Amino acid sequence: MKTVPSIAFALATVSAVGLSAATPSGPARAQTPADIASAEAAFDFLQQLGIRYAVLAARTAIDLTYESVSIDPRNNAAVLNGVTLRPRLDWDPERQCEIRIERLATAGTPTLDLLQSTFEIAGASVPAVCLDPGTGAMLSSFGYPVLEVSRASIAIAYDMPSSGANLFVSADIADAAEVTVTSDFDYVYVTGILDEETGGEPIPVAKLSTAEVVLENAGLWERVSPMLGAQVGDLQQLPAMVGPMLGSMLAAPGQPIGAAEQALIDNLSTELARFLETGDRLVLSSQPEGGVWLSEDTFSTPQAAIAALQPMLSSAPLAVDQMVAADQLAAALAGGAGLDDASRLSVGEALITGIGAPRALTEGKALIAPLAEAWNGEAALLMGEAMADEGDAAGAYTMALRAQAGGAAGALGLTDTLEADLDAATVLAAQTAVHEGWPDLGAWQSLRAEAEQAGDVTAIRRMAFAAATGNGAPRSYAEAYYLASLAAAAGDTAAATLRDRLDNRFTVAGTRDADWVAVSNRAGSQALIAWTTGGIAERVRQAYGR
Repeated sequence: MKTVPSIAFALATVSAVGLSAATPSGPARAQTPADIASAEAAFDFLQQLGIRYAVLAARTAIDLTYESVSIDPRNNAAVLNGVTLRPRLDWDPERQCEIRIERLATAGTPTLDLLQSTFEIAGASVPAVCLDPGTGAMLSSFGYPVLEVSRASIAIAYDMPSSGANLFVSADIADAAEVTVTSDFDYVYVTGILDEETGGEPIPVAKLSTAEVVLENAGLWERVSPMLGAQVGDLQQLPAMVGPMLGSMLAAPGQPIGAAEQALIDNLSTELARFLETGDRLVLSSQPEGGVWLSEDTFSTPQAAIAALQPMLSSAPLAVDQMVAADQLAAALAGGAGLDDASRLSVGEALITGIGAPRALTEGKALIAPLAEAWNGEAALLMGEAMADEGDAAGAYTMALRAQAGGAAGALGLTDTLEADLDAATVLAAQTAVHEGWPDLGAWQSLRAEAEQAGDVTAIRRMAFAAATGNGAPRSYAEAYYLASLAAAAGDTAAATLRDRLDNRFTVAGTRDADWVAVSNRAGSQALIAWTTGGIAERVRQAYGR
């Protein structure tokens, strides 16, 4: 039964490669209709080639046919319609297992920082004979000779910078249950590939932050409960019966049951009793404090697994805890009256990300705009991300510069990403506006004057790099060029490299951008005046004892 996800993975991977290959790299320039048509044609070809390869590869393991295939370059998606799978199963020599899928879709969203693939099916039917004999017989006895899956999806995302990943699996089984599985990992990698002792066998290593399984009853309990009641009698006694059974299983030989195991048993008994009354849902979650590195030792014994994973049964998914309180959301929609800055930021983040409240970019931006204008780094970063999602790259870049100056984590990546797609005039104008409006500009200018008065080349060079990267000051290539020119004139090689790199940043095919030429010439003239009539050259000589 692993073949279907394999097909999805192959198609999604190919679509990711196709998008990467069809997306031009290098300095941004305006695309002509011919460029767009050429990119779309290349993408379409790669997608078709990838689908053919994936289907042929899948047919080495399973009989697969389909009615039609389509490609949507706008969403980087490939869709197969009318899919039929006939797996070769040891317990099904007559080949009665035939899985039908009305629609199978895969999509990939590759960027330099994120690899993301999704796999969705709609209208699938899986006969019980396709499962192992024991499971198939049990499902048939419950009245499910065929599992009808109206919808199912798998989403995998891998963050390149942090090596974090998350997995989402969801399925809606008709007249039975809705099942959702989510897991978030702080770090994921594979080791052992180059290890001769392990024979090059890949060994996955992961640090789990949260995991959750949600089982929403949609008819399954009503079919199972009569049979279960016939075996145990009064179902209301089930929680009391489960406790001792689990206690004997979880207690170490010759030892009383531990506190963690007893807490889990009590939690299970309580939630099972609640479910018997409501028949709604059961939620098993793991949210170990500080995360946990998964290894063989984690699952060596039930006690070790419980201690590491800290599982808990409840009636509500973890996401419910992130929901914005009704009074705070009402205050946000009324303009934020009565909300302090921390509440504005948290509610605004929920509205912009769609986590904890319905996504509403207009309302979210309006709520945190005063904080962003006051140079709150986190608010400016949220504003920048929202503007980028809306297609306002220039406005987003301005906010990203503010966020960098405010020390917001992640602002540097957003700044660089946006800048790569903006022309020189927009970049330089935004940098000038942000630099001149910076609240700490006076302190920066005082530090610069001190360094120049002291002839401190090292301090001047450090300030040049700070201005160039936006680390410690708003990014300003004009300011960085001025300072780098001063330090380079004193023989500082790193500063000279920075100055030349800034020139190269705005050079395409041997031609330097006219807007940058004007800015760099002006900064160079200012540096020359400061170096000569300003006396910096003489002070450098004095500082170095010459």
